[in-house]
Amino acid sequence: MKLKRFPKVSIIVPAYNEEKTLKGTVYSLLNWDYPKDKIEILISDDGSRDNTLTIAKFFENRNVRVFTKPNGGKAHALNYGLARCSGELVGCLDADSFVEKNALKEIV
Repeated sequence: MKLKRFPKVSIIVPAYNEEKTLKGTVYSLLNWDYPKDKIEILISDDGSRDNTLTIAKFFENRNVRVFTKPNGGKAHALNYGLARCSGELVGCLDADSFVEKNALKEIV
């Protein structure tokens, strides 16, 4: 599929005690076949009590932003990220999920 325009996409990853899977999830998002300057990944740590925040901070750069807040549940973590994203399109991905390389182009 050939896109004529690549809109900026924000992906919110709510995470609570996801130290075992978060790394794989973020790597799968970073490996998308999509212009890197058009992807914004927001990891919304929901007060994790394990090493989730440390792992999230490992990825922090201009394309990956990390936020932490007291535990309030998944919906609150998603809304927290939504209030801080800048994409034309917004999606979310659980911190224990992985995406195929071409998934974003197919969705867009």
